[in-house]
Amino acid sequence: MLALSRGALGLFTITYLFRWLSFATQSYMNAIAKPLPASIISVSAALVFPLALLVVLQPLGLTGIWLNFPGTAVLCALLSAGTLKAASAETHRPDVAREGTRQAK
Repeated sequence: MLALSRGALGLFTITYLFRWLSFATQSYMNAIAKPLPASIISVSAALVFPLALLVVLQPLGLTGIWLNFPGTAVLCALLSAGTLKAASAETHRPDVAREGTRQAK
């Protein structure tokens, strides 16, 4: 049982390398008044990706169950990176110089 637990915890720790990105992206999207992308990431993390991975990883048995959470975190990180890239065109615009002021080059 201890060896099985050690293996499971090893797989589970992969989650912490990726999970922060989806949480940060959800908070950022809410902060800039874009709740739809935040909701899509949230629903994907809680429902869509775990169910899809449950089906895909079923042949692996118990290891597939343990891989579900890190797999979900990786997929959410990819979704979050895509969301941030799509939003960057809108949120990262150059400042417009006001009339009567000089713009530094």
